[in-house]
Amino acid sequence: MNTLHRMCLGLGLAIATLGNAHAAPVVGSGGGYFGTADYGNGSGSVVGPYSTWAACNNALQAAINNAVNNFGYTLVSMHPCSYTPPYAGVMHQHFELAVDSENEGDTADVAAVLLDQVKRIREAHHADAYDAAVGELVLITDPLRKRDRPKK
Repeated sequence: MNTLHRMCLGLGLAIATLGNAHAAPVVGSGGGYFGTADYGNGSGSVVGPYSTWAACNNALQAAINNAVNNFGYTLVSMHPCSYTPPYAGVMHQHFELAVDSENEGDTADVAAVLLDQVKRIREAHHADAYDAAVGELVLITDPLRKRDRPKK
């Protein structure tokens, strides 16, 4: 009977620890700018997390250029870099841009033109300032940050 009790206790502890395996990451991890690219052969690129949109955009363009120019992939669509808050999935994207080109070899050039247009739109609407302000709001409202809590 003693062996049976130990087995049940061990099994119970093992099951109890499984619930913690899916716990949320610590505050401040997981958030940032992510971008993705999908290629004609079913593969893709994911870049991020980056602390700024510009760093993410540069990494996404480099990933696309590498895949198209070095591996011969054809870019089919991409999700330009966008901010993904902590605890959200990587595929939390705001929009997708289809890349259509008559010549399979120039999809990286088409992607560069599209990403440059996204950059111009962000600059025209001061998106970096907006993102910074939202980031500050997230830090202020984080319930686990003791220094920002009002004193009781």
